[in-house]
Amino acid sequence: MVIIDEATQATEADALIPMTISGSCRKVVLIGDQKQLGVISRFRELEKTNLGSSLFERMIRLGQAPSTMLDTQYRMHPDICEPASNVIYDGRLQTGHDVGGA
Repeated sequence: MVIIDEATQATEADALIPMTISGSCRKVVLIGDQKQLGVISRFRELEKTNLGSSLFERMIRLGQAPSTMLDTQYRMHPDICEPASNVIYDGRLQTGHDVGGA
C-alpha cells in the first residue's frame, strides 16, 4: 500500500513514483483537499498542460475513486471557519466543540 499525504500538491508524475518504485503496489490512498493548495512546481509551463494537475484531482474529476470529506475542523475559531465553510465548502465545514470556546 502507498499512502500519499497532501496529494493535491504533487503532480501526477510525482504521485506515480512511489507506486512504481514499490513494485507491488496494490492499494493507493491519496489524502488531501483539492480546494486548498494545489500542485507545487517550479515549472510554470506545467500550468498550461494536464501535467499541472494532481492525480488526486484527476481521480475525483473522473469519478474513479471514492472520496470522503472530513467535515469537522479543530484549528480555526468558528468566526473564521464560517465564511470559509460557506464560500469554499458549501457550508459543510463545521468547527469542533473545543475550538475557541465554541
